[in-house]
Amino acid sequence: MTNACHYDLYACAPDASQRKLLSAALADDPTALTAWRSWRESEDIENIDSASFRLLPLIYLRLKVLAPDDPLLSRLKIVYRHTWFKNQLLVNHTQQAVDHLQQAGIETMLLKGGALVITSYADPGARHMNDMDLMVRPGDFQRAMQLLAASGWQIQGTTARRMMTARRWGFVHGCGFKLGEAELDLHAQLSRFVWQDDALVWGSSRLVEWAKREIRVLSPTLSLYHTCIHGVRWSYATLTWIPDALTLLKQEHHTIDWAQLLHVARQNRTVCQLQNALTYLECEWQAAIPASFLAQLQATPTSWVERSEYRALAEKPERGPVQLARRLWLRSCRFRQGKSEARGPIRLSPVAWLSYLALYNFAPKD
Repeated sequence: MTNACHYDLYACAPDASQRKLLSAALADDPTALTAWRSWRESEDIENIDSASFRLLPLIYLRLKVLAPDDPLLSRLKIVYRHTWFKNQLLVNHTQQAVDHLQQAGIETMLLKGGALVITSYADPGARHMNDMDLMVRPGDFQRAMQLLAASGWQIQGTTARRMMTARRWGFVHGCGFKLGEAELDLHAQLSRFVWQDDALVWGSSRLVEWAKREIRVLSPTLSLYHTCIHGVRWSYATLTWIPDALTLLKQEHHTIDWAQLLHVARQNRTVCQLQNALTYLECEWQAAIPASFLAQLQATPTSWVERSEYRALAEKPERGPVQLARRLWLRSCRFRQGKSEARGPIRLSPVAWLSYLALYNFAPKD
């Protein structure tokens, strides 16, 4: 463990109750059992928060071995079975979508939970998922949208025309679809407002077998990167990024390209997110992260704008006019500078503000 445990996850940090559940899911056997019993004695499973609820399938898989007579085990088994069934539903619908796209010559890549379930988690019911994330190359995004719509998937929250306008402006990274109870996020890139080296992302990806078909997943290095920067954002503060990242580090430690990870963080101006996320994992969970790598992240210069934007991302948003204006200003600066490779720290820019407002107010509605 490093002696310099300087990190702040802001509102994304687990609270005391959630830390007990994380320990029950992730710690060594005696510690896990102690943490679970302490949580069970002080909390009511009927009033569990949604972020904690997502950890229950992992805890069930631990307890059925460590404490098969636990009084809550039957309740946890129901949660696990529900998760397993929902995941199967998502997988089946996504496999059909993948087949449809691949038959049309569109290459696909699984991201986030869907990829981790088939590459990292031993049990398909261990990892809670609300949706599946599927990425196509940017040049195929519009045609992929059209093909999904033609096969019955319904676009969510927007129209195809507005979505493509937003894509041309570099404002969105993907689009949500729904088919019955299944939800699918179609991506053209990993994250919003971040320049992406498509040659690196696709060139370093790997093919894996998925129910008698092949599909691409991110390299372990970029999977760890994506897990961390996506995890330390308040709207995605679901705690699942922590077991995801620790599972990746445990299984793929020897294949993580730390030099490449540092390069991508600097290139995309996401040093703040990655440094705080990985320092937390190293300090709190003794994750196997080279001290030299964390020192390089810590030593990388970041601007006041980048640090403020990270805090705005990781804090629960306030709805007052001053707070909203500040968040929009910081976001607009990344939007303005996020369509090309990083040349320097993000800076405040009136042009950024105006271009961002133009997209919000003048993009076509239908």
